[in-house]
This record gives sequence, C-alpha cells and structure tokens, in this order.
Amino acid sequence: MLVDVPDVAVAMTNTAIATVVSGRPAALAQLQRQLNAQQESREADRKRGRTRAAAQQVRWEWLSNSAPFHHPSLAGFDPQRLEWSAEEIGTQPLTPLIDAGTGAPSTEIGSVIDAILSRHQDWATSVRETVGEQGRAILLGRSLAILNLTRTALSGTGSSITENTLALSVTPDEVGNSQATSDEASARAGLNQLAASSGAPHPDAIDIDGLLRIDNRHTRLTGRSPIILAGMTPTTVDVPIVAAAANAGHVAELAGGGQVTERVFNERLKELKQELHTPHEVVFNALHLDPYLWDLHLGADRLVQKAKADGAPICGVTISGGIPEIDVAVPLLRQLHERGIWLNALKPGTNDQIAAALKIAEAYEAPLWLHVEGGAAGGHHSWEDLEALLLHNYDAIRGHDNVVLCAGGGISSPEDAQALLAGDWALPHTGRRMPVDAVLIGTLAMATAEATTSAEVKELLRAAEGTQEVVPRGDVVAGIRSGLSGLNADIHFLDNTASRTAALLDTVAGDAEAVDSRRDEIIEALAGTAKPYFGDLETSTYEAALQRFVALTAIGRGGRYEDG
Repeated sequence: MLVDVPDVAVAMTNTAIATVVSGRPAALAQLQRQLNAQQESREADRKRGRTRAAAQQVRWEWLSNSAPFHHPSLAGFDPQRLEWSAEEIGTQPLTPLIDAGTGAPSTEIGSVIDAILSRHQDWATSVRETVGEQGRAILLGRSLAILNLTRTALSGTGSSITENTLALSVTPDEVGNSQATSDEASARAGLNQLAASSGAPHPDAIDIDGLLRIDNRHTRLTGRSPIILAGMTPTTVDVPIVAAAANAGHVAELAGGGQVTERVFNERLKELKQELHTPHEVVFNALHLDPYLWDLHLGADRLVQKAKADGAPICGVTISGGIPEIDVAVPLLRQLHERGIWLNALKPGTNDQIAAALKIAEAYEAPLWLHVEGGAAGGHHSWEDLEALLLHNYDAIRGHDNVVLCAGGGISSPEDAQALLAGDWALPHTGRRMPVDAVLIGTLAMATAEATTSAEVKELLRAAEGTQEVVPRGDVVAGIRSGLSGLNADIHFLDNTASRTAALLDTVAGDAEAVDSRRDEIIEALAGTAKPYFGDLETSTYEAALQRFVALTAIGRGGRYEDG
C-alpha cells in the first residue's frame, strides 16, 4: 500500500498492529483515503461471504509534529551543525542509547540524530531484545503511551516494568543543585513496579509417569489435557465419542443441539453415567441462539441445573451461538458455579464479542474459558481470521488472570495445535511467542472410531483435500463448499450431492417464480438426496399420498433414542 503513495514511509513499528507513518500531509491524507476505501471494500466482501476479513479495523490518529520524523527525506543532516559537542547541547548520555532501528548501542551524537530524523524505528523488537526474558524495564518519564507500548512489547517475556510515579517539579536551589518536590502520596509511592508485562505465561513441560505433559493455566485448573473436544451437532450429540474423550483425559463437550426434549436429555445423561469412568465429567454446550433450547437447558426449564443437583456428571457449560448480555451472563455463571458447574466458557468470534466476554469475566471473577474460533473451521464458521483475532485481543485477554484462552477453527494437524500452544504462531507477526492455553478440535473428530458418523462420510472426510484459504460463499475449493445452513448461517460442507442441492435451493430461496421456473431441476436434484420431493398433493389421490408417505418414512433403528 505504501508503495502506491509516494513520500510516505513507515516511521515506527510500535506493536504488531500499531504503526506510525510519516510524510507530507497531502501524501498522508492520500494514504488515509486509500486505507479507508480498502477497508470498506474488504468489509463489503466479508458481508457477501467472499473473504475472511482481518479482525482488526484501521484506525487513524494524526500526530502534531513539526516535521516528518524517521523519514528518509530528513537524511543527510548538515554535518556542520553536528560540530557542537554533546556537552554543549546537553545530550551526553550517562548510559548507552539503543538505536531502535538497529538494536545496537549508540553514543555518537550524529548517529542518534540520524536515528531520530531519518531512520525507521522498531520499538517493540528493540525493547524485547534489550530487556530480554525475566528482565526489568525502568520508565523514567510519565508518558502513558510509552508505558502501554512497553507493556505490550514485554508481554509474555516474564519481565517487569518499573514506572516513575513521582510528579516532579524541578527548581534550582541556592547552590545550583536541583530540588524535586512532589505530593506526599507520590513520594510514598516512589517507583511503582508493574506486573502486567508478564501477561502470557509460557507453558512448561512436566514429567508425569515418564511422559512429558504441558503445564499451563488450563491444565492446572482442570487436570486435563490442553485438547478440547468441541461441542458440535450432530457428532458430539452422541455419548460414545464424548465419553471416550473425557475418559482419555480431555475436556469434552456434549452438544446441546441434539438434546431436544427433556426425555432425550435425561436419557443421554443416563447413558453418560454408564459410559464415563469415575471421576470424569463433561461440559454441556448450550445454544444461546436457539430460544427453545436455551430455555429448555438453562432458562425456564433449567434441565442442566436440575440434572447437576441429581448427580449428573456435568462439570461445566459452554455458551455458544452468541454472547449473552452481561446482566444475564454473570448471574447465570455464578448460579452454575454455586452448583458445582465450574468449567464454564464463552465462545466469542469477533472483536466486539471478545470485549463483551472480558467484561463478563471481570464481573464474574471466577475462572472463565474463552473459546476464540476463526473462520477456517469446518461446519458453521465466521468470516474472521483466527490469528488476526488473537493478535488484536491477546494482551487484553492476558490482562485477566481468571481467563483461560482457547483457540480453534481450522486446526488440522498436531503441528497446528503445537504452534498455538507453544505460541510459535505469533513469531512472524510480533517476534514473541503468544501461547494459548488449549485448542479446540471439532471436524477432525468426526472421522474417529468413536464418532457415529457413517463409514462412507468418514471416508469422504479422510479423502477431502481441504484448504486453509477462504472458500467464498457459494464456491467450491479443494472439495469444500461454502454455503448456508438451515439456520441461515455460513457453513462449510463437503462438496457432494446434498451440498450441491442445498446450494441450488439457496439461489431460489424466497423467490416463488424462480422456484417454479427451475421446478424440474430442483426435483431431480432432490431425488439424489435423503429428502426427495414428496410429490404434488393437489393432484394426488389419498392412496398415492399414503403409499408415498410409507415409502419415504424413516422408521428409525429401534435403538435407545427415537430417530425415525
């Protein structure tokens, strides 16, 4: 983008998502217009399901400077002006200055001035490399901006920040020395050490029975692995896969989307009790977006709370499909916690939802899991980029000691999970590791032995090429089709007869004339699915309608649950 705007240069890299640019005012205004236009275009494409837009939004703030500092146009400062000694201009440093462009110490005044005037400066990298791991940064000024930038740069390093809290008023005394005055409170405070820079604790490896295990916030709180079986209908509606994951030492979610009546719910919990090994329990995944199920499970009918009181093996609730209002969420979470349901989670998928979830966490105070998912997920998905979401919100999340950060959406290999858990995913963006506490596995689990997915579908999942690239709505990429579900929400399908038929129906939905004009095509497409066209009741006899009903009715498998 900067290449397209002459005379604009990157002056400073403050953080992974904050950059200072410099140049002539007219050129900067041109860049601002281009960035705004690009953002509007990207947002329009995102709404049309054509791209996975970056989560961060472009925000612009003008700085009141007298010149374009750190700009190449100011290179070649008149050497004659540098003949003044450092003592004469009062800049002789008592300690080495670090050039934030090169990271090297510098005491030569010409180099210092050149760094200020014409060279790019990387604040974040220079601070991290200078302070190092478990170090200390001492801030002598009173700049809130510098404090925040330093806090961000050192987050996750284990380093501390010591801030000068004295509001000094310096006046010469009778013998030419300086005398500092401050209010009594500031004088008592002196130097204020800030712990916020420790932000993201690095995971440790511990030996358990001869095996190396990860030790982080999630594993310490739960005593379980950092791999979570995410709730997803229909796969984790069934008990076998959920019980198997829980028994193997993972947090496993029972999907509430398939627990559609009190009888089914109670029968499922009865089966769970039979299959779970003591003391393992599961997390119940509740759909906030479905008013009927929400009322059934947690609202008016309170099946989850009643089941726990009766000894059901439920240790937590994950609220999915939206973030409740804080005045609803906090009382509910506290109520659950009081009943022994403590492993509770929210599933934010946008910047605004993450901010809302953090406000809930502040009010709730007990441990709260945040499941942040990106748009590369199988099944229902957002149009957000996981790494962009994490970069934009990581330090805010890590500023809450009671929040456990989990990430998911497109994790397709052990290497993907390792990069997130170790924090290596962030190195190309920030130069520092930004580890998460747990990862969410969903679509991959559909092909496991314990999943009740049909053998044919498991083979299709195994054979699908898949992609990390954006699959625009209505398109097919690498065997994956992007479309809309029955909830009118974006969803990734395997590209097969059913999903192609669904795509056809999406093109005519709500348009009776279009349906009528493509009637034969639609009937032919439906014939290849599990839900063929029933027929025209207006022209059918009673006998023909009954025979068609008998032919198409699924009578079920005669098992534990009514599925006919």
